[in-house]
Amino acid sequence: MTTIGELTWKKISKNYGFCQYDACPRHADCLRWVCAALIPEGALQEPFIVPRIVRQATEQGCPAFAPATPVRMALGFRRALGYVLSRDTAAVRGAICGALGVSFGPYYRMREGSYPLTPEMQERVAAILERYGVPAPVEFDAYEERIYFEY
Repeated sequence: MTTIGELTWKKISKNYGFCQYDACPRHADCLRWVCAALIPEGALQEPFIVPRIVRQATEQGCPAFAPATPVRMALGFRRALGYVLSRDTAAVRGAICGALGVSFGPYYRMREGSYPLTPEMQERVAAILERYGVPAPVEFDAYEERIYFEY
């Protein structure tokens, strides 16, 4: 589990858009601002959210806002695949790869639980598995609360 208190510079994706607009009324609740505060002294880090855009958008709500709250991620779906008929396994694999926009390598990592599934991904996978006979609600192998770096 990774909470905001456990977040360190090493756990942050270096491609994540950071924000240092301190005058934003929601900055303390924004993951982009929290991550920017963790940038080590002397580090040259990009990318940053353009402050001019954030200043203009704060009245309506910032389009770059990312909630700094953990999300329930699913780890693996091997047990659920046990309900799928063997003649349908290739079709299920293809449907999941297509729905998530991944190739077989990431699919197998997701299936085994080494690559976590976001809530949106869980919905797509569950819908496909239910279509192939897995009883609803689909239960994944494990769940974990993690910070989700949405791009």
